[in-house]
Amino acid sequence: VGSTGHGNLPLCWTQPVSGTSTSNYLGAYNYTVHNGNNCLRFNYSTPTGNYAMLPAFADLNTLYMKFWHRPESNTNSSCGTLYIGYVTDANDMSTFVPLKTIEYSSVTTTYTEEKIYFNTAPADARIVFKHVANTSNWYWHVDDVTIDKIPSCFEPENVTISNMTSNTLTIKWTIPNGQPNATYIIKHGDAALLTTNVNDTVYIARSEERRVGKECR
Repeated sequence: VGSTGHGNLPLCWTQPVSGTSTSNYLGAYNYTVHNGNNCLRFNYSTPTGNYAMLPAFADLNTLYMKFWHRPESNTNSSCGTLYIGYVTDANDMSTFVPLKTIEYSSVTTTYTEEKIYFNTAPADARIVFKHVANTSNWYWHVDDVTIDKIPSCFEPENVTISNMTSNTLTIKWTIPNGQPNATYIIKHGDAALLTTNVNDTVYIARSEERRVGKECR
């Protein structure tokens, strides 16, 4: 986005529900960006919510999106909720289908990366961000949006290692949306001494595998 202010959107993006600089504000903003000069700032103050629709992509069900975002506050409910999904009719926001719902209190006020997979969307659907807040002048910022082909191997998310003892440790992760039957391979040791196929989101490594604390992948 080259210019700042209400109505200045990324190239080929649209605001389906019209607004003004004080109501349903949507436009570039050059403060608290994640990268570059500007970010996209949402300010909602009408019951319909505030929408930003991306340009059309062929075969949306083969794509995924990465983006960074932050609410103005994660303690004040006025910041509301950010929804990410798609519409089946670009002229009718009532066809909006959310794939991800982010509450103001579930994230920090520093930028967080999100990934949204559109493999369950119709091929001709349109990607949409929707912001709903509880009052005006509370913002949500979105930056560095990228669209790419869904990879053949879905990367696990939110990987954590905990409960480490001399005999065991616990590995947990989140399966990306739309992949309920995903299977992951856990490898241990410098030469991949043990390979384990896992179709759950929790794995407990035993004593003979305890080096996984440094080498799990």
